[in-house]
Amino acid sequence: MDNSKQYLSYQSNEILHTKRKKTRRKQTLRRFGTRCLPSLATNTVKMVVATLQIGSTMNENISEDEEQDDDDDEIYYIGQQVQAHIPDIVLNNLNDLIDQKGNILIPNEHMYNKTTLLFLDVSGFTSLTEQYSNDAHLGIDQLTHTLNLYFDKLVSQILIFNGDIYKFAGDAILALWTNELNGPEQALKCALYLQEKCGSYETDVGVVLHLKIALAYGPVHALFVGTDEFKHYILAGDCVKDVNICEQLCEPGDIIITKAVYEQVQSLKLNCQFILIKDDINEKDQHIAVKYSESIDNNHDLTKINDKMNTSNQEISNDNHLSDHDNISNNLSSSLITDLIDGEFYNKINSLMTSFLLHCVYQRIERQQSLDYLSELRRVTITFINLDISNEQYTNNNLCQNVQKVFIQIYELTKMMGGVLTKALLFDKGWSFLCVFGLPGYKQGDDTANALKCAYMIHSTMHKQCQFIDKCSIGVTTGLTYCGVVGHIARCEYTVIGRKVNMAARLMCNYLNIISCDQETYYNSHLNNRCFQILPDKILKGMHNVGIIWQYSDYFDNIPIQNNQIIEQDNNIINDIRHENYPLLGRKIELMIVVTQIMLLDEPLNSSNRRRDLAAIIFEG
Repeated sequence: MDNSKQYLSYQSNEILHTKRKKTRRKQTLRRFGTRCLPSLATNTVKMVVATLQIGSTMNENISEDEEQDDDDDEIYYIGQQVQAHIPDIVLNNLNDLIDQKGNILIPNEHMYNKTTLLFLDVSGFTSLTEQYSNDAHLGIDQLTHTLNLYFDKLVSQILIFNGDIYKFAGDAILALWTNELNGPEQALKCALYLQEKCGSYETDVGVVLHLKIALAYGPVHALFVGTDEFKHYILAGDCVKDVNICEQLCEPGDIIITKAVYEQVQSLKLNCQFILIKDDINEKDQHIAVKYSESIDNNHDLTKINDKMNTSNQEISNDNHLSDHDNISNNLSSSLITDLIDGEFYNKINSLMTSFLLHCVYQRIERQQSLDYLSELRRVTITFINLDISNEQYTNNNLCQNVQKVFIQIYELTKMMGGVLTKALLFDKGWSFLCVFGLPGYKQGDDTANALKCAYMIHSTMHKQCQFIDKCSIGVTTGLTYCGVVGHIARCEYTVIGRKVNMAARLMCNYLNIISCDQETYYNSHLNNRCFQILPDKILKGMHNVGIIWQYSDYFDNIPIQNNQIIEQDNNIINDIRHENYPLLGRKIELMIVVTQIMLLDEPLNSSNRRRDLAAIIFEG
């Protein structure tokens, strides 16, 4: 995308099989994004991408061999699904991540001098999730449909305006434009359209979703870090910090842009007005609120395209780039693929791309199973980690290596304790990492306890081995959370959304340099009481009735008692929670069965011919 020409084409994801015929039509969603690659990968990477069916057209002349047909279908399907989970910022830099010999060059980074970032935050998803989880008549399929119906509208518009979905962060989307010529213009037009058409969206259960949109313009570093098993992409730089500050200034329905964006778009004729606002976060910075003054012109070409779009039959194209795509397609012959790529190198490219996906997601794709089965309301434990950097200048000089060091440590510790590191973000607050315990394929009986133990190990390790980290703040919460694949058929990700995710982030930001957890985590961990201490109440933004917040650490026996009244109050609460004999409600029939079976166990055997049928009672749940 950087100084490149791109062609976007979206078609239905339905694959039509016609066996024992010489022609076959395949319709699937394809997202093409190519740029001029260095000589090392000009042909090689393009060929691999073509083989994965990411950047090439299908050859209509196929073999009559049915087995070969099935193999092609499998490669085609897997390639489409894999590339939908990977942003263009990764696909366009594959040539930098692997050399001609197949060696993986991680960690790595790429500099974009003039990038436009869009931070889109959706308010109302937490209420929507709770509404579905509390209503027995509403199923997870309906929730998934509602979420993706809305995300589909948002993502498709960003793609139409030539944006790249960098990352789904829970109920937020981060998109970027690396086009230096008109990136700010396209991003602002996209923001205006989204706020106009999707800024107030009422769902089928009456919950209204609102948008907060922030825009920033400037240089960014694209960092590629990870291990052999799992790799990740992270954006860093002043532009990332600026867009985060703008988002904090937003209220639902707002579009806030930085002064740098305003300087790029102020001369354009747009249906909006710009209003200078006061920045309470940093008075030196200037930010501008954007208000659309009239409805967006529905005769605009992009609007026409959008009106015709639906998730089953989509065609989005940039006419100026058709000739370039045709030239590339004509050069992608099967013979050239065979000549340039041997099996070993192909496998390394394939392994590189799939390593950017979570294992549970790629496992479904590899088995050609529907990703809908991954969508569920699941009881998980969320761990949000924030690292406050003490010497930012020193860290920036070795940014990629330092992020790689921290990423590997958190990944390995989380993996060892049965969790999954799912997201990493670098904002002005520091470096944030999201880990989840209890996901499909990783579920254990003691996930909550493992999450707290893992948090303690990470907290200790960061202070001992990373001298540039000033504070390590960790928030841990447990509860019912939406886990699943959200987004558009062309660009989607596995993410977690819900009140407990937001709460973990709030705990991380409000209780600094300690491990804090909610009441449900404390209770379900079944760890020693001496590992916990009640924390003072704080107002958590957007949170109500949060309950008691606890600090988790090693035993608190050696902590000096400063306030006997507080300690006594803590002990009373602990006793109320741990030692109260709560009744078993709503289980009269089950209790009668258990009592009857216990009586049979106690009944003596009067004759030698009598055999006891029941030897044990097993409880589950």
